[in-house]
Amino acid sequence: MDNQKTAPTMELEHAIGFSGISAGLHYHPNGQDYVYPAGGCIVIASLSDPHNQVFLRGHDANITCLSMSPTGRYLASGQAGSNADILVWDYPSRQLLFRLSEHDFGINAVAFSHDEKLLVSVGSERDARIFVWDMASGNIVTTQQKLQATVLTVCWGGFHRDVKRRDTTSYLFATGGTRMLQFWVLNPASGELVASKVEFGAPVVRDYTCVQFTPDRETMVAGTTSGDFAVVHVKTRRFLQSIMACTCGVLSLLMAGTQSGFIYHVTVHPSSMSSRLICENHSNGVLSVAFAAQHSDRFATISKDCTIRIWDGSDYSVVVRMAVQNAGMPTCLAFSLGEYYYY
Repeated sequence: MDNQKTAPTMELEHAIGFSGISAGLHYHPNGQDYVYPAGGCIVIASLSDPHNQVFLRGHDANITCLSMSPTGRYLASGQAGSNADILVWDYPSRQLLFRLSEHDFGINAVAFSHDEKLLVSVGSERDARIFVWDMASGNIVTTQQKLQATVLTVCWGGFHRDVKRRDTTSYLFATGGTRMLQFWVLNPASGELVASKVEFGAPVVRDYTCVQFTPDRETMVAGTTSGDFAVVHVKTRRFLQSIMACTCGVLSLLMAGTQSGFIYHVTVHPSSMSSRLICENHSNGVLSVAFAAQHSDRFATISKDCTIRIWDGSDYSVVVRMAVQNAGMPTCLAFSLGEYYYY
């Protein structure tokens, strides 16, 4: 007779949370999934089924950057802290492929090349280094030490083109950051990495938060903290114009994730644009959770983001949302249907 007792278990039904980092939300090419970081975990979620979530765990600190390869085959994530590792994941199997441990103090940005053969990573201000990695082996292709400015974003631009605009075997990528916008040409065979700054002509002082190449790779667009974006001619490396986009900083150049914890699915047509709220989350640590008495489908939360939210447990939507203003950060919560209290 088996006298062993089975230990009680709890099954995770759904996780609510979104870190809200720049370029931290990715729409998978399969048209069904989207991927985002929540603290030190990567969440793979379904657009059609909120119960369908997969969690990729391997970091021991908050994720600071996340990138998806063009076909959705790979994910790469970097973290803050002393163990500033980059984790490369195989998306179909959800398995960890590489743990890249050369950076110190933190990772600001990661990006895959157009052919998914290379990964570029940029360290934090204290690290001040760029590494390019071979995705076949996880080995280092090249590195750039002692960056002169803090790099916040990086993007590949395909193969570098010669003066007749023919593809060569070298790669091109661009970096943006604190008062800096720069192109890099990489020879993958020799590891030679050559930098060239964008020529602005007149003084233009901006901090760049995101960069992207147009499909023909002849133009690069860079978003700024000033709410405009710079247009740059790739061949001449010359600044063309600045276009105002919004009153706050441009963080993404179409799913959209906000620093307030909202995730939207944006549909673009030539004559119109529409958006649909996919999910809502706290954007900082949750301090307290309280259920209403006799009701398991309603609960309230307070967070370090100074908001109170009441949730519908059946579909994880937010029923009521309130920002705590001029009262300090809430620390504890009591909740009943019809009224709630926070302290």
